[in-house]
Amino acid sequence: MRISIGIASYNEQDSILALLKALEMQHLNGHEIAEVIVSDDSSDATPDIVKDFSSKSMLNIVLLHHDERRGAASAWNEIFANAGKGCDVIVLYDADVIPARDATMLLASSMEDEHVGLSAANPMPAYNSRIRSNRQRIAVRASIFNSSWLRRVRLLGINQYIAMGRAMAVRSSIAKATRIPSSTIAIDLYMQCITLEMGYEVRYRDDAIVWFKPVESIEEFISQVRRAVAGHRELAHLIDRLNIRLPVKSMLIEGLKAAKDDPSGLVMLALAYILYPFYMKPTDSKWSIAKSSKGLRLDDVEGYKDK
Repeated sequence: MRISIGIASYNEQDSILALLKALEMQHLNGHEIAEVIVSDDSSDATPDIVKDFSSKSMLNIVLLHHDERRGAASAWNEIFANAGKGCDVIVLYDADVIPARDATMLLASSMEDEHVGLSAANPMPAYNSRIRSNRQRIAVRASIFNSSWLRRVRLLGINQYIAMGRAMAVRSSIAKATRIPSSTIAIDLYMQCITLEMGYEVRYRDDAIVWFKPVESIEEFISQVRRAVAGHRELAHLIDRLNIRLPVKSMLIEGLKAAKDDPSGLVMLALAYILYPFYMKPTDSKWSIAKSSKGLRLDDVEGYKDK
């Protein structure tokens, strides 16, 4: 199976090199990464870092740089349009994550089932000795608890929380037939809904782990939550039409289970929500970028230490 990797990038000079190095070390089990497409709007050193890495890398890296920020929807549309015709699947990664060494293969292999059109990864918070000192921060603990709850509801079956933009794979034929409206906030949910509307199945891959660094500030955590809420509200008509809305009862039950495992995490989440009204800023498709989630390194996560 031929794979196109797509990366939407905006001012990722502290993160994108680790992602590109991780892509070089993926266990593909017979699959092939035909190209890595970086759709970039950065005003920092990101394009220079990508160019320098590509000049030495065995990967076929295509950098599509723009001088103005266009938004993530436009970046994904550009990736879809430029993905090679011979590619079977497009695997999309956020520029500040690190996929486990088999994540690309696991996401792509879902498409070996002709009924599957999209597969979603399992985003996991990374915290090791280098970043453990920040673990007691309210935002970090709230983010870790939120991630645990989301994993639980994804394991229940198809609902509006399955797809996560941090990492997902889309059948190339679906991507080529799709153009995401540029104002769309929840582009991951939009692709999930489009896939279902086309008659394909959506699959959650709990074994396809993608590591991310939890945000460290309350403002950034609340910004992430507000963006998710706004994005889901924007696509409520699709959620209801496809009958994928998770029942409130299920949300609460899984929340209680997560609280049993991490009671202090729930307390931190509650504290974050108490502060919610103090961080009411407009939310649109060109949201404020979290800075404290950047800079994840290969030696921060399992499978890459000492590489």
